[in-house]
Amino acid sequence: EASGRPNEEIKREIEGWNYEECLPTDQAYFQALVTAIFHGSGIKATQLEPVLKKMFYETVFTDFHKVISLSDTEKKELYDKQNIGYKKSLNNAFKSSVIFIKLVKQKGSFQKYLDSFAKTNLLKADLRRNFAGIGPKSSLHFLMMCGYPTIKPDRVVGRIFNRLGLVETPNDL
Repeated sequence: EASGRPNEEIKREIEGWNYEECLPTDQAYFQALVTAIFHGSGIKATQLEPVLKKMFYETVFTDFHKVISLSDTEKKELYDKQNIGYKKSLNNAFKSSVIFIKLVKQKGSFQKYLDSFAKTNLLKADLRRNFAGIGPKSSLHFLMMCGYPTIKPDRVVGRIFNRLGLVETPNDL
């Protein structure tokens, strides 16, 4: 299974390609992770999009470094429905931000953490093990947002794949 990242041969074929300059920032990966956590919690997308927009443009989530230093009082303010709400998802995001920063410090960047996996399935398992609120479907959602060759798991797609005999159960995506 491929990692989903360009290999050296492909990079050489593209004149002027600079892989490092094309990579998302750690903040972009953090926002993708938090988005996957919230989407994985079962909140309807129509309800979630304005919440995520507010989170990433109007709160401490504009800078992942600041998230880990929130006081309990500041977290409680975010739990308020007038701010963000969705306490369980926020708690998962708070827990995951600690791991995220730890990995960035260990590897040098979140991209280097992602690149350290030879196979997407190994990365998916590590995401599920390390990040609160990341499960089987939200790990695939996150990887899709990061440009990996996965599909967003969806109930309708799962049912169709099941009916076509491509998966044993609709939840196997």
